[in-house]
Amino acid sequence: NHNDKIRLFFQDEILVKPLIFWKGFFSILKENGIIREDCNPELLAKEYYSFPIYLLLEICAKYDDIPESTLENFFKESEEHANFLIDCVKVK
Repeated sequence: NHNDKIRLFFQDEILVKPLIFWKGFFSILKENGIIREDCNPELLAKEYYSFPIYLLLEICAKYDDIPESTLENFFKESEEHANFLIDCVKVK
């Protein structure tokens, strides 16, 4: 079925692959002592990635034509979130 193929494609590209990437990224940071050893890379990846996905859903629910200022704010908030999360788990 064509709809099933499209659905699976989006699941893979928007949910599965990014989480695999971020889990690997956080695993490398953990192995190199950059983030705390007690961090769970899989859970950390889900926590990290969930905020930008929430912001995108919020934007899509509000706008048919997304204003440029809203996109700029999305990137600003996503960057602040990344810095906040890394600050919370980094080795001091």
